[in-house]
Amino acid sequence: MSLTDCFAGHIIAKILTKYQQLPTTLSEAFELSTFPTMAAIIGESPKLALYSYWQSSCSWRVRFALNLKGISYEYKAVNLSKGEQFTPEFEKLNPLHFVPVLVDGEVVVSDSYAILL
Repeated sequence: MSLTDCFAGHIIAKILTKYQQLPTTLSEAFELSTFPTMAAIIGESPKLALYSYWQSSCSWRVRFALNLKGISYEYKAVNLSKGEQFTPEFEKLNPLHFVPVLVDGEVVVSDSYAILL
């Protein structure tokens, strides 16, 4: 199975192809030692923004993984109980109105599994 055979792999391939750092297999992509962060690829400090809701289990797992990996990010709260996911600004990021959403410059990833990869 190649990296681009799954949805998350497609997103990763899209990001990394831009920087000519594409792993060839899923197992190669999962090895964290060979899978650089976006900041390492582009050689600058991370400017990540994570749109998240504190009670969302998907958002929690992404926050946990980013903190475990030591990746700094700006936390942007989206209160789902108040309907903030339906604002026009958030709808531009994720038309499905789900959290979490990770924004890295022009790249927007709105699936927790893809963010984890």
